[in-house]
Amino acid sequence: MFILQKYERDKMTVKRKIQISIDFLMVALLPFLMAYSLIGEMAHEWIGTVMFSLFFCHQALNLHWYKALLRGRYPLVRVLSIAVNLSLLVIMFALMGSGIILSKHLFRLSMLSQGQSDVRNIHLMMSYWGFVLMSFHTGLHGRMILNVMKRIIRRSNKQKYQTLILRCVAGGVAVYGVIAFIKRQLPEYMFLKIQYVFYDFNEPLFFFLVDYISIMLLFVFAAYYLLKFMARGNS
Repeated sequence: MFILQKYERDKMTVKRKIQISIDFLMVALLPFLMAYSLIGEMAHEWIGTVMFSLFFCHQALNLHWYKALLRGRYPLVRVLSIAVNLSLLVIMFALMGSGIILSKHLFRLSMLSQGQSDVRNIHLMMSYWGFVLMSFHTGLHGRMILNVMKRIIRRSNKQKYQTLILRCVAGGVAVYGVIAFIKRQLPEYMFLKIQYVFYDFNEPLFFFLVDYISIMLLFVFAAYYLLKFMARGNS
């Protein structure tokens, strides 16, 4: 009996490690996907294909979430989580379908060449909404990220100031994230006020990634602190 219980614990631990690894890879690939023209069409399609493969793995490992949708109560926090998750599900399928139609390398579907302008607009808009919502979704699980950061700070012998350090870092990144969000014109792309993405091909990829990672963290922090605020309201 003890051996069976230990096996079940180890099995769950392995599953959890796989889930965390998949989630981390998806988040890590996200800013590179947004650098479409800077990394090249072929690289974009390969990264997109890997992203969708990871997405399906993520769904398969979280089937219990769907099974529990109709069970239990629906506090505001749960409603928010469900709304974000289901919106992301729709967006990811829209991105996958439009991406296959627009593909010039991995999926050449010449019979679907009609109406590509509309498909491109859908892909553009869904890309930016997906970027924002995936970042927000990550923030809904921000306690895990915060715990990792706290461990790093503890190792640096600065436990006494860890809360202050974390808040200062989060505040600085969030402010820069707002600046980058506006500078990179994400609101215009999200609402199709601009239908073509403009890239500065003289800009190093590093600076592009710094801006987009800052925007990601802005929405991660926004979701995390929104959850804290909602939890206080319910207490």
